Amino acid sequence: MRRSKYSMLYNLLIMQTFFLLIIGNLMAQPYDYYKPMALVNPGHFDAKEYSFTVGYDGGIDLNLSYTLPKNIALVAGGNVNVFNYNKKASVDYTIHNSNFSGLAGLGYFKHRQYKFFNIVEMFAGTRVSTVDNYIRKENSTSESSDDMTKAQYLTLFGQLQTNALKKKYGLFFASRITLNRYQNFEFYRRSKTQVSEISSSFNLLSLEPAFGVTIPINNIRTNMQFGVSLPIYSEDATITETYTASNTTNELVENYGDFYFFWRLSFTYLKTKWKLR
Repeated sequence: MRRSKYSMLYNLLIMQTFFLLIIGNLMAQPYDYYKPMALVNPGHFDAKEYSFTVGYDGGIDLNLSYTLPKNIALVAGGNVNVFNYNKKASVDYTIHNSNFSGLAGLGYFKHRQYKFFNIVEMFAGTRVSTVDNYIRKENSTSESSDDMTKAQYLTLFGQLQTNALKKKYGLFFASRITLNRYQNFEFYRRSKTQVSEISSSFNLLSLEPAFGVTIPINNIRTNMQFGVSLPIYSEDATITETYTASNTTNELVENYGDFYFFWRLSFTYLKTKWKLR
């Protein structure tokens, strides 16, 4: 009975992941004030193990984890994006980034040695993110025309995932629930002739399924992960626009719940006594 219950859970998780990834990727939109990070995926077998992951997802992504007795895992990480990216549009432009985030969490893992999906993990934690970037159009002749974006938000997350880690390959399926609370959000021209900012904080709730493949060589794993963030609930944000020249203000309501695609190429070192079968 237990075997049947686990098989049903894995099949539902895999089917949901593929379905939501396909739907989400068809509708995903790129935005400069929010980018979902890839899911932490240490893939632990036993207590007193540690893992270190370094990856690239448009920025540099780092994750650390350590396991305690009774199948408890601690995770921490950070992401730094200080790179510039050229974008094609009716008028080409460049995004100049200075974005940072850090996370900490607690998890539970289960190693099921003789099962195809031999590792099950659950994590919950929090992430703090800051966004500070500006857009410069290709035909711009003055820095004062740069479009600035600044945001800060707190993320609470919980995720369930399963790995099939074998000697020559690995598969990863997961789903994560995230609650993002925007505490600061403003955008303006560098000249500050017009400044738009939120009047109060607002929340975004999302479901984020992900899929990954792994190539293991001894204790080093090369991982590729794809995922999508799907809005479940999004509060309206009240935006106050201030026009400095006339000293007037205007209020409008925006909704920032949308679909976002994410990915990560990473390399993981796992210190473990277990050998893949």
